[in-house]
Amino acid sequence: MRRLALLGLVVACHSDARFASLHEVQHPVADLLRVENVTLGNGMHVAVLRDPRAQIASIDLRFDVGVADDPKPGLALLVGELLAGRGSDAELTSALDVDLDRTDLASTTFDVDGALELAARRLETSCDDFDPYAIDAARDQAVAALTGVAPSLTAAVWGADHPYSHGLGDPKALAALTADDVCAFYRAHYGPTAATLVVSGAFDDNLGHRLVARFDRIAKTELAARTAIPPLNPTHARVAVWGLGKPTAALAFAMPVQNAADEVLAELAVRSVRTWDKALHVALVGGRRDRALVIGLEGERESDLPKLHAKLTDLVAHMPTTTFAGEGSAEDRLDAAEELDDAFERGADIADLVAAGRSLERLARAKAWIDLRLTFHWMRLHVIEASPRVLDLIPPQAGGAASIEALADPASTISHDLASAGAPLQAMPVRAIARPVTDYTLANGLRVVLAPDPLSPVVDARLVMPIGSHDEPAPGAATQAALELEATDSVDWDADDKITWYVERDSIQDAAVTPWRTRFRVLGLGGIADWHVWALAFRVTTGRFENGTGALARWKTHYAPRGSTLIVSGGFDPGAIRQTIDTWLAPWHAVDPRPIVHAHGVAKPVVEIADDHSLALELGYQLAKTPTAAALVLATIAQQRLAGALRGMMDASISYDVSDRRVVLAGEADPSAVAQALGIVDREFDRLPDTDVSDRELERARRIVIATRLGGTLAASGRARQLEERVLAGEPLDRPDTIVADAKAVTAADLRAAATELLVPESRDVAIHASKLDGDRVLTALGIDPRTALRR
Repeated sequence: MRRLALLGLVVACHSDARFASLHEVQHPVADLLRVENVTLGNGMHVAVLRDPRAQIASIDLRFDVGVADDPKPGLALLVGELLAGRGSDAELTSALDVDLDRTDLASTTFDVDGALELAARRLETSCDDFDPYAIDAARDQAVAALTGVAPSLTAAVWGADHPYSHGLGDPKALAALTADDVCAFYRAHYGPTAATLVVSGAFDDNLGHRLVARFDRIAKTELAARTAIPPLNPTHARVAVWGLGKPTAALAFAMPVQNAADEVLAELAVRSVRTWDKALHVALVGGRRDRALVIGLEGERESDLPKLHAKLTDLVAHMPTTTFAGEGSAEDRLDAAEELDDAFERGADIADLVAAGRSLERLARAKAWIDLRLTFHWMRLHVIEASPRVLDLIPPQAGGAASIEALADPASTISHDLASAGAPLQAMPVRAIARPVTDYTLANGLRVVLAPDPLSPVVDARLVMPIGSHDEPAPGAATQAALELEATDSVDWDADDKITWYVERDSIQDAAVTPWRTRFRVLGLGGIADWHVWALAFRVTTGRFENGTGALARWKTHYAPRGSTLIVSGGFDPGAIRQTIDTWLAPWHAVDPRPIVHAHGVAKPVVEIADDHSLALELGYQLAKTPTAAALVLATIAQQRLAGALRGMMDASISYDVSDRRVVLAGEADPSAVAQALGIVDREFDRLPDTDVSDRELERARRIVIATRLGGTLAASGRARQLEERVLAGEPLDRPDTIVADAKAVTAADLRAAATELLVPESRDVAIHASKLDGDRVLTALGIDPRTALRR
């Protein structure tokens, strides 16, 4: 799906009496979901989040030990794999994440008590469980999980002897580890006092009592002190960095990590520094116990570095004193507001807060973004008046292409799904939940679907129209129209002030064009839900193309209420929203609607020229006949197979868009490796129709699909997406989800049929966000003549 840039509201001056219905009032956002946490007698932290909307439960077991703590390379990873290997068929999904400072084992399940017993057994693991067979199996899994990328910036920034210079290990290091090594490390660092358990989902009132009774009887063990993390050394160092593209002068500033406000401000600092000079490269580097803000300038030769250091010093000394929130910060704030509605991420987020002794308030992070606008004094303290580590970063070999941003993530981070499913999923009824939906149609033909959720802090409002890129008269017309449509109708000064007030609030306005639909969306905090609906209506009903052509204006005549659907989900007052809809959308009428002439063939590739150092691409493949469940399972298997093959080259996700019946590969890539990565993608896709799918691989994919579908509708955006899918499919909005039965019925033959349909060149569309050079490189790797692409 092509996601377009944030679109503003442009105003001038005439009167519209309807603006009197909009008031400059931001109502408080409800905080009805509460985290209950307790420390047991054995020192273990336990947190519980009861969510009546959930149909699966999430269990996270966190240990405060990571790669920085291991005395021999590979120990933290190997012990993590040993613990993860004690899986259970009660799990839908399970994942292991080992990084510099912690080890996290997360799972989703229908069977809460079974998953809790599994967590307890992992805590009760002893050295007797580390038999040769278990160690060999864990070692094989660890080797398969190695990142395979060049050392990151952590060793360069912190120094070769620093704990943060540790890596996950390599096959040779893992092979050298003995059972005694594993046992000694496990006894020293793993136990209740280093553990945090988070349980979230829907469960009975007695779960807390059962949980405490089970885990409180696990014996407390005396653990060794963790490896100390020395502070950043403010010296001048010349360091070779494998994979680096050009000699880079850099300054590294220590960033505090004491509380949520400092975490937010460090991220704001990255955005602020990027505005100082377009040539700057900026990254946050380090772990959870310490990190650094790294600012760099690239040169062509090492002899350029002294001059570049002088420029860096001058830029820091003359840092702008204005407020900075940073472009895109609204999206970060809204993500923070929604983070406890993510069934797969919220356990880790809560564990971070509990383990660090931080506030568990739902909107703590979002409020930090809102309240801490004036950041100059913070920047002065931690950047201007601080003593940085001065670095000369040198590429040790020819052919490197990465910048410091691409190397910022530690090579010692891993996250992957584990094969927890050994037996077919038993028949377990999906828990029925009541999520009310109001569905009605305005006199002008606009269908309205309202899905209020008092537990959600945000609102997702989207207007979906049944026209897309396959309907356009010329390649790119639909996308260009959605991108350039702005609310340019003029208003009076009072309305101008009101719009200015709204623009300063947190909201994201975006548009997406797929082959068969156009969607305009506003996502924002629920306290101003009526304004979000107004923003949608004002843009679509009054919008014009300030710099557009007559062809775009003619295309806009297809934006009509009849056949379109307005969907609003999240935390809003249904009565107030209906009044806003009646005021701003009921009067909407199509002006001289033109018949749509359906285009044939695939749209031209679109290249959005980036002004930063990123490379992102999206490949979409239309699946006309494949049943939904088979397509979802196929996309999951493709994702699993590509995860290891693309590690270190492309961070890619493969998903199935149910609304448009498309398999979509979207990812960010290292420009120097993108051609190789796309070759791997093509080879894997080519093999899919002829490769046997084992029973274990199929069962694992089924479980992931079930968990993803049932867990993905908690947040306002996930709920709106589910309703959009049902609207476009003509399905009842309140029907029970049949994904469990549908996924269990998928066979290997179904997958072969879907895979055969997958790579049809006529159905593939391409969207790229990159520099012109990198965009041409991607197109060439895809076998596309760069001269045929549309560029924006």
